[in-house]
Amino acid sequence: MIRNRDALLSGARDPELAELALDCVAAGIRGADPERAARERVRVAGGRLHVGDAAHDLAAHDRVVVVGGGKAAAPTW
Repeated sequence: MIRNRDALLSGARDPELAELALDCVAAGIRGADPERAARERVRVAGGRLHVGDAAHDLAAHDRVVVVGGGKAAAPTW
């Protein structure tokens, strides 16, 4: 996740604190991953489209259009 982690830790005054800080940064980056978030929250099961806590009966629709915008839209789908 953090490519130069070893270099950052080797120059740290307090390596234990620096490791904790880098772990926090890595967790924040993982938490902001839009592709992972979409895969965890969007699924199709039993003829229904589930998005978060909402479920939609796909048989009631002729088509489904997904629209995304912003920097993360292209890599997500």
